[in-house]
Amino acid sequence: MILKYALSPNKLKTGMKNSYLAKVQSYGSVDLEGIVDRICYPGSGITKSEAKGILTELNNAIERALKEGYTVNLPFVKVKPSIRGQFTSSQDYFQSKRHQLCFTVSPGKLLKDLPKNIQLKKVHKNQKRPTVRQLINKYTGEELKDLKALMVVEIKGSNFRFPKDDEQVGVYLENKEEQVKVQIISNENSSGILVLLPQHIPTGEVRFRIVVRYQHHTELMSCYSLPFQVNL
Repeated sequence: MILKYALSPNKLKTGMKNSYLAKVQSYGSVDLEGIVDRICYPGSGITKSEAKGILTELNNAIERALKEGYTVNLPFVKVKPSIRGQFTSSQDYFQSKRHQLCFTVSPGKLLKDLPKNIQLKKVHKNQKRPTVRQLINKYTGEELKDLKALMVVEIKGSNFRFPKDDEQVGVYLENKEEQVKVQIISNENSSGILVLLPQHIPTGEVRFRIVVRYQHHTELMSCYSLPFQVNL
């Protein structure tokens, strides 16, 4: 097992000057269906309905035990009820405006021993992919409905980063046969771009393609807008 991690500047005021903190680079999350799939591997002899039934009953049993005031101590997790908030005296009592019933969760023995069997690998920090949220015709201020030569378009989204002197990054208009690079008028922040459409616009089903490259990364990342039908 290999667990990837990346370093980011330590922004905590209590941290050492110019220090870094590690952040685990998650492969994603596993929900109930994912756990069931891992239980019901070929040859296990366990059906999905059986696995779901057992997990449902396990959840119900844990819930009942906690409601009855027990600490639940399982191989992978330990859960116990606790109360947050301060009491003014020994005669004070629980009030929902000042106090909160919650559950503290700590690793069970299995999780405490698990790190010994996991290898760590340092990688670059995962970057969020660029996304296109909205296209606006700057002449009308309305949602973009069609494409015309020399039109100014505002592209709203996230993670639009274009390193200077990088010819590959930018905004393109593409169909299946060709792509035309679009002039960027303004890119003051990573959530918005102003572009000037070229004199020649590809015809047919055309989409905007945003191509970015993040600092210290060699690979390009891109995203597409919804398609437009262009008939000239």
